[in-house]
Amino acid sequence: MGKKKNTRIIIGFKFNVAGGKWHSPIDQKESERARQYVDLENETNTLQFNTYHRLDIRLGFKLNRPKVHHHFYIDLLNAYNQKNPLALSYIPATKEVVTESNLGFLPLFNWLVEF
Repeated sequence: MGKKKNTRIIIGFKFNVAGGKWHSPIDQKESERARQYVDLENETNTLQFNTYHRLDIRLGFKLNRPKVHHHFYIDLLNAYNQKNPLALSYIPATKEVVTESNLGFLPLFNWLVEF
């Protein structure tokens, strides 16, 4: 961009896909006694969460000057706010098992200076 061509636009993306994480069913009686998630030992890793997927997008520009370079960009992590399952937790008060998920949409603003 510009007459001196010292500015560049940055556009990029990354799409992550992975098979769902394996986990074990809960041993309800032991979990109630221990007041935390306890899995069935004879059924270790027999269940699988849904497929993990996430889209990350980067938009920005690079400004080159004689003695310093500036990079300004925004990263949009998990751009479509996919709630991928991470783990199971046991809630003693309600005696229920809840699925915890990874972080949802996260915008990050960055400014990188190189001398």
